[in-house]
Amino acid sequence: MFNDRWRFPVGVLDDDLKKLFEAENKTVYLSYDTLLKNKQNHPELTIEDYRLLPGIIYKKNLIIKSGEAKYMFIPKDGQYLLAVVKATKDKKELFCTSFRYTNPDDIKYYKKKGIVINE
Repeated sequence: MFNDRWRFPVGVLDDDLKKLFEAENKTVYLSYDTLLKNKQNHPELTIEDYRLLPGIIYKKNLIIKSGEAKYMFIPKDGQYLLAVVKATKDKKELFCTSFRYTNPDDIKYYKKKGIVINE
């Protein structure tokens, strides 16, 4: 799933979030595989949306922890963007494994499923 050869840095965690992930690194990467998946499954995402990733990852917006994943939301134009960030098993690296638009019903679902870290 994680492709070491083709990845792009898309954000940097602050120190508190780095601790939450128990990660060695603060840089969050987007793999080429995830980018291809998003291009196919979420064609509505624009380059402007991808440019928001560093802010979504760094700013303390709504963050929900569910298992190993952290769900990070940011409002945009009456909708929400969702970035899912996970650490590798060895905790050495962080990857954005999903990026898409979502809605308030999805957010309610994630709040029930997980633990709200920041709101």
